[in-house]
Amino acid sequence: MTISSVELLEGEQLMSDEAELAFRQMAPHMFEDGGRISTAVFGPSTSDHGKPSYSRSSVVTAQQAREESMP
Repeated sequence: MTISSVELLEGEQLMSDEAELAFRQMAPHMFEDGGRISTAVFGPSTSDHGKPSYSRSSVVTAQQAREESMP
């Protein structure tokens, strides 16, 4: 995939820095038996209205990302 072949929706941004991390908050139901992360976590689902959310390490720390996701 090349940058020119990606269609972004409003509010989306490409991450071009290979060293940047994307934080994804995990709930217990997102793990499979044996503690492995389910691949469904990284794709669209009905619970996130087809738009999973991530936080960028260039914008927030891991702790800030966790705190912002808490209700």
